[in-house]
Amino acid sequence: MKTTSRWSGDEDVRDVVREAVRKFTGEDVQVEFEPKDIKAVVLKKYPHFKKNTVDGQIAAGCPNHGSYHHHSGNHKLYWKIGHGKYRLYNAETDNLE
Repeated sequence: MKTTSRWSGDEDVRDVVREAVRKFTGEDVQVEFEPKDIKAVVLKKYPHFKKNTVDGQIAAGCPNHGSYHHHSGNHKLYWKIGHGKYRLYNAETDNLE
């Protein structure tokens, strides 16, 4: 009988996405990523994780994303650098004017 790793909800969704971004980027703020890249990392570990959740979590952690203000927590984790392109947030250089 084949067993699969299911999303159990034991880990916070934000933490799952953040860990996938860290894994993909190697925690290098210069490495760019797209949501599809992070979905691939998350789904490898959690095949039943809802893919669209990744997009929302990236937007929720991206202070220069248009929908950032709709999310609670004000976590500054990512920085939008173009249409569908992001990188890790850099507190020293990323600021909103």
